Amino acid sequence: MADNKTKSAKRLLVERSRFDVQSASKLESIGSSLESKKVKNFIGNEKIFFGRIDHNNDSIMVKTDKLTPIDAGKQILVINFVAAAFRDLQKRFKKAINSGQVKGKYPVYSSFSAKKGFSSPVNQYRAYARNLMNRFGPYVANAGRKDEITDFSTFFPFYHQFLIQQASQNSPITKSFFIKSNRCSPLTSGLAIEIFDGDHSDDSLKMKMFYQQKDFHFLKNIAYQRGFIVDKHIPWRLVADINSVNMQPFLRKYFRYNMNYDLFFNSFFDKATKLDFNTMIDMAVATYNTFVRDNPVNESLACANGRIDFRQRISSEDVFQSGIGLERWLDLYTRVRSAETQILYEENTIRKIVSNAMDLIISFDTVKGMSYINSKFDNVEHFGGSLFYDVTRYNRSKDPDATDQSVADIVNRSVQASNFKTY
Repeated sequence: MADNKTKSAKRLLVERSRFDVQSASKLESIGSSLESKKVKNFIGNEKIFFGRIDHNNDSIMVKTDKLTPIDAGKQILVINFVAAAFRDLQKRFKKAINSGQVKGKYPVYSSFSAKKGFSSPVNQYRAYARNLMNRFGPYVANAGRKDEITDFSTFFPFYHQFLIQQASQNSPITKSFFIKSNRCSPLTSGLAIEIFDGDHSDDSLKMKMFYQQKDFHFLKNIAYQRGFIVDKHIPWRLVADINSVNMQPFLRKYFRYNMNYDLFFNSFFDKATKLDFNTMIDMAVATYNTFVRDNPVNESLACANGRIDFRQRISSEDVFQSGIGLERWLDLYTRVRSAETQILYEENTIRKIVSNAMDLIISFDTVKGMSYINSKFDNVEHFGGSLFYDVTRYNRSKDPDATDQSVADIVNRSVQASNFKTY
């Protein structure tokens, strides 16, 4: 079985496959599937994004006023209806412990409680962005271009290059794409609860303490009766299924309308793209000011004219007075989105997107223009592991000349075409 000490990629693949087969033998499998209606694989197909995107593929963040503690006095938070469902599950499980229906061989069962809940995507992104900003100084220093930055306007072209390079190397730039990435915990959804603090990579632990335990099988059954499904690869993680009829009684207490995806997501979540553009500008200002703090004296100018020349900090309010107009910011944002999502439009298409966005901003407002740009990058079908990607790979497998790159190219072109069916 694989664990966090497994280094060999080949061995890891073999051990993960073995875990899939062995854990599936303990489940009520549906056909040839390696999962069941009570235990789902959240690292396959689009389920990897569960709770992190809405039905339109937009990244989402739970509204903080919808979060509530599971237990009084403990700051383990989840969305209100999820907390209500889990409390009911706790009550039923503790009753089973007291009656002897549950043996409680391991503490995870004998003292059944939540160990982890909601994890703030804002805090996660803030820590990530801070690390990203700290890479800029070494980036220009290593290129020997540090002295060319005298103010924000001379900083901007280097920052432009830096962001595109980072995005092209699988580093998310925007908060919305960070949420879709594997750098962001699925616990940001507010829909998941972990009842054990274990090593996610330790497959032997999962088999020993969960899949081979009668207590676990009892737990997954009564959890399912309350609208929870188990994460196959983290069996101590229970995920609220909003589509489950068993979750509806708990959901209706906090959701007064008939189930409708637009109403549901609008009630409990905000779109993460809302502040992406402003956040990118703020990050640029913070990166520049960090550079100024670390390099206050422009040494090349000091040597040239014999006086000390200090670089000046800038505020977000001063950005558009620096000679960097709105269209250049839109161009940067569009190229960043293209690079980080790997929906790699050609140069002419990038320029057309920016031009159309400018037209919409002039004719309507910034929200309209930004929504248009983001509509060109909100797909998930081109991600490796998506259903569309896997179907395309299967279809291309009949061609002896097909490669992984040719599959990626076909998927990418299809996604790009679908994004331009409407203006």
